[in-house]
Amino acid sequence: MQVAVLPGASVTWIWGDGTISNVVTSVTKTLGSTSYSNAVVVDPAVALTGFGLVCGSATTTLSGVGGLTNYPNLQELHLYQSQLSNLSLAGCRSLVSIALVSTSPSSAVENAWLNDLWAAEPVMPCGNTQLGCGNTLHVFYFPTSPGTNSSSAEACSNLVRVGWSLQHYP
Repeated sequence: MQVAVLPGASVTWIWGDGTISNVVTSVTKTLGSTSYSNAVVVDPAVALTGFGLVCGSATTTLSGVGGLTNYPNLQELHLYQSQLSNLSLAGCRSLVSIALVSTSPSSAVENAWLNDLWAAEPVMPCGNTQLGCGNTLHVFYFPTSPGTNSSSAEACSNLVRVGWSLQHYP
């Protein structure tokens, strides 16, 4: 996992096995096959600008990510190949790069991503990619399957109108 933070921020990784890692922006932690709830806390919250998997990681599996709305300056979200199924983008008003390909959302969750992003960003925010993973500015990469439907059609249209490129990948 990795974060991008502004200078002076404190970063604390809290692992489900009871261990804590401090002041590192990129961390590898082997937890075995047991399912754990883990957390990262960035203080002050406005200092978090990027969050996600280490670039190129294909071995981290996540079931969900929560609490992103607590980080108002989050500009890049990189959860590529995480198999993630539960994530809300509600309140994420500063995102400018999103990589969610090879995740496993339901159709309702995938449509909610688009509707929530549109509700949070009626205009394209300023910002830049943060994690060095090769993601492109103003591109939202998400899985082709299960696919979006008419419940997010207006949000898709509006996101494209304000500058987002919506890219479906298998």
